[in-house]
Amino acid sequence: MAMKIKEKFNLGGSVKEVDEVKGWIAKRPFDSSLDISKAKKLLSTDFYSLDENLRYMVV
Repeated sequence: MAMKIKEKFNLGGSVKEVDEVKGWIAKRPFDSSLDISKAKKLLSTDFYSLDENLRYMVV
């Protein structure tokens, strides 16, 4: 996600990837993505993809 934002906004610099979370004090899941299937069904709508949302932000 960070790479896509960097590309869309023509930002310089590097993006650091975190490959190990074992040493962190607070316990966090490796995958904390959100499942929106229930909201899509309940609202009978489709949400924009990350690329579409970024395109609207760049306008």
